[in-house]
Amino acid sequence: MVTWLFVSLVYPTVGAADVIRSEVPRTLRLGSVRGPSIHRLDAARTGRGEWSLPQNLKRRWRLALRAHLVVPPAIGPDGVIYVATKRGELWRLKQRADAEEVAPESSRLDWRVRLGSTAYSAPVIAANGAVFVVTRDARAWLIAPDGHVIWSAALGAIADAAKAAPLPLARGGYIVATDTEVIQLG
Repeated sequence: MVTWLFVSLVYPTVGAADVIRSEVPRTLRLGSVRGPSIHRLDAARTGRGEWSLPQNLKRRWRLALRAHLVVPPAIGPDGVIYVATKRGELWRLKQRADAEEVAPESSRLDWRVRLGSTAYSAPVIAANGAVFVVTRDARAWLIAPDGHVIWSAALGAIADAAKAAPLPLARGGYIVATDTEVIQLG
């Protein structure tokens, strides 16, 4: 049996927004997620979870960095915050996302890795704590939790070609989309 899959990355298609249903409870569930952790709250990627949202939000802490951030931060399963700077660096902060107060200024940075180019999207945290980043110069980087570079690879695409955050695969590896290609790295 032959199965065909056609993917069009050249011509945009019309998309539809999710319908908001009033019968869906406004409660989110916290818990471990099997497989790679990406932008979702449950395994079916429904956007639902099991914890209640607070009625009144207040700022717990604010951390001033001496760098411009170009993409959203990523938060590891242990609460560690990773940021990519405009100068082409990836930083691991000592500040934990769930902390009640700001870490002292002398110890705000765990490590930094020079990527040579700015990140195209937010870093992706693998289940083992490794950090995956795609940069604007069409390179993919995998960095260990201790800050050493595991590998760096050219995607074989033109600079600024990456168009979306890389997606981790359940059995290891990543999918990266460029202007005209879908690339699997494993």
